[in-house]
Amino acid sequence: MSARDILFEIGMEEIPAGFIAPALEYMQQTMEKWLTQSRIDFTSLQTCATPRRLTIIAHHVAATGANVEQELLGPAQSVAYDASGALTKAGEGFLRGKGLQPSDAYLKETPKGTYLAAMKREQGLDTATALPEFFTQLVLNFPFKKSMRWGTRKIRFARPIKHFILLWGNDVLPMNIEGIVSGRTTFGHRFLGASSIEITSAADYATQLEKEYVIVDIARRQEMIRQGCAAIAAQMNGTVVGGESLTALTANLVEYPVAVMGSFEEKFRELPDELLITSMREHQKYFALQGADGTLLPAFITISNMPIDDTSAIRQGNERVLRARLSDAFFYYAEDQKAPLASRLAALEKVVFQEQLGTVGEKVSRIRGNGYAIGKLAGLNDEQLADVDQIALLAKCDLTTGMVYEFPELQGIMGREYARKEGYKPVVAAGVNEHWAPRFAGDNVASSLEAAVVSMADKLDTIVGCFGVGLLPSGSYDPYALRRQSLGVLHTLAHHEIDVPLGDLIRVALDNLTTKLTRNTEIVFDDVLNFTTQRARVFFEKNVGFDYDVVDAVFSTGFSSVITVRHKLDALSYLKSRDDYRSVIETFRRAGNIVPADFSAAVDTTLCLLDVEKALLAAVQSAAPNVHTACQGGRYDEVFAVVLQLKPTVDAFFDGVMVMDKDEALKRNRLALLSSVMALFSEVADFRKLVIE
Repeated sequence: MSARDILFEIGMEEIPAGFIAPALEYMQQTMEKWLTQSRIDFTSLQTCATPRRLTIIAHHVAATGANVEQELLGPAQSVAYDASGALTKAGEGFLRGKGLQPSDAYLKETPKGTYLAAMKREQGLDTATALPEFFTQLVLNFPFKKSMRWGTRKIRFARPIKHFILLWGNDVLPMNIEGIVSGRTTFGHRFLGASSIEITSAADYATQLEKEYVIVDIARRQEMIRQGCAAIAAQMNGTVVGGESLTALTANLVEYPVAVMGSFEEKFRELPDELLITSMREHQKYFALQGADGTLLPAFITISNMPIDDTSAIRQGNERVLRARLSDAFFYYAEDQKAPLASRLAALEKVVFQEQLGTVGEKVSRIRGNGYAIGKLAGLNDEQLADVDQIALLAKCDLTTGMVYEFPELQGIMGREYARKEGYKPVVAAGVNEHWAPRFAGDNVASSLEAAVVSMADKLDTIVGCFGVGLLPSGSYDPYALRRQSLGVLHTLAHHEIDVPLGDLIRVALDNLTTKLTRNTEIVFDDVLNFTTQRARVFFEKNVGFDYDVVDAVFSTGFSSVITVRHKLDALSYLKSRDDYRSVIETFRRAGNIVPADFSAAVDTTLCLLDVEKALLAAVQSAAPNVHTACQGGRYDEVFAVVLQLKPTVDAFFDGVMVMDKDEALKRNRLALLSSVMALFSEVADFRKLVIE
């Protein structure tokens, strides 16, 4: 029988937009795995969806899975058979475990002797017969983050299921889950399409639905949205604000996207741009429009699900909704400014940050203390320190404003706007917002050094505080986002080149948390340092892009400051880029590997009898002061220059002596010589960790 296409559609009530991408990924991965494991050939898988259907199409699927034969070896003959030639319990157990019968067994000669053997033959699946059960299990095991039951059914799904389509070529395959029976019938657009469409095949699926105002290809809906928005923006001599994430979201809210322009009153442009964008984007899923001068236009684009000629009713309805929301924002914006930002500090004493760590007001006090100490370590002058304190004082004040209560996404942004209006210095006003940065992976760090210090002061208080009261993150538990906050600290240190040991920063936060800790201070310090060091490994490997073995080699010598480690990684990466890198590292890895881990001995110059021993000792003694000075100055490229200079001498040593000499004294002295070589670079990298491909 020739290969056929498979079409499987789940028709349902409208599913949340955010559920669609994970659902399609699950469907594709599950079906691909099943087809592969079942040895059923296919050419490709395609997924598509709208808010009311999830669909997967498999192209050119074989009618049967491939048959397999596999010879299995069991116990040796002496173990599998007794003296009379009957199977022993060991022999019977082997066959039973493989699903075989005694008649399947035979003896096989191998280089290791005679063994019990059997040929296991497995018939390939009949695809059409197996598909209904496969798709039944696929539906029953959907990993939605939220699901429901409806009616009297026990099945759970994101939204009530209306129908299944299961086509094998042009034929319907029978499938039944609690009375929901498969067929070939689906529905078109909720308002404009037919309520019943008979799908003939996978090849005709998209075309048949498009005739009923349903575009099943998500990528095509996204492109329609881009083109519609671009056309409106061109009419307005502006550009679209919203980006690809909003395009992807709105594409999963509609079945036939149509871009419709609306407008809002000029008075609302008095509100901050971020507020207008947030209100339109987050709450209404509207695209904002920006003029050539960078200011927002009093207009927006909504994506309608109604491909009709007259969209005036759609425009007016959306304008009414937006007007109501912006009117609320306008009210809160005016009300908030009746009280100075700093006057809201008292209200923060009633806002709990964490039960054991106290209120947000207490946290602000700790941030101020941390900020001053970190600022001093970072070399800030008195004026900068005063700005740090001002930022820390105001940083959380907007949390009690009506605007942030109504629009939580605007925390920090509203604090910045209110601080500007009250006449605070630009660096302070900007810092009130930027102290939250980086908020997520890929976000920018605070632009000013003052805001960066407050950002670290805040994040370190959270990290150390949580560790101090036993709220340690695990693989599945990190409610205070300590991993993200640790990476935020590391990003900030690297961006602003703040060369302060991480341990010193942790001590600062510990000193301001002494009355809150429920765990031993030194244990907390070690835990936080180890946790942050592990995040630093991830940061330098995944975020910065250093090779994993280079990171391993440098971190194996200890972790001090982000900047120091960065300089070491840069220097070692440059060494690795050299054409002679392999030869150089082989030499020093050999030196490191031959010295036992617990070895400790000083070189006895009187036992350096051979010229190559004397030469190596002289080279080490000559290099040591230069290496020490270079390390002190952070000039690690100079340290690796010494590596290159030493290589010929170390090679000559290996060629000229037997390190593991029978004479114990000579052997010990030669190991001490090699140990002194490796000690030169022990502050920079462990060459034994480097990988040579």
